[in-house]
Amino acid sequence: MNYDLVTSDFWISAYKLKLGQEGIPLYIQKKGHEVSGAIIVKLSLLDGSSKLFKRVLKIDGHRIWVSDHEGKECEIDKLILREIKRDPDLWVLAIEDKLGRHFLFDVGMDV
Repeated sequence: MNYDLVTSDFWISAYKLKLGQEGIPLYIQKKGHEVSGAIIVKLSLLDGSSKLFKRVLKIDGHRIWVSDHEGKECEIDKLILREIKRDPDLWVLAIEDKLGRHFLFDVGMDV
């Protein structure tokens, strides 16, 4: 399957379904370009700290999720605002889970 054909909004719908099955809420903080908008995910651990994930392009052409930053939620929010200024087509997703579950590294979520 050519994963470059998976649109951003389609991937987000599938991700939201996966998280919903696990009882993890997902909020769309900012909508981006429906077809090709980059996506970042903020994971709130509900203790004042957060982790930020983004997709990166590997040298072999595949995209993978990486943990980009972690720290106080207010600091992560500042980083997100800077990313939005750089890329107005960016999607910002927020999830909340005390256990830190996000499922981004599961097979099928790395597209």
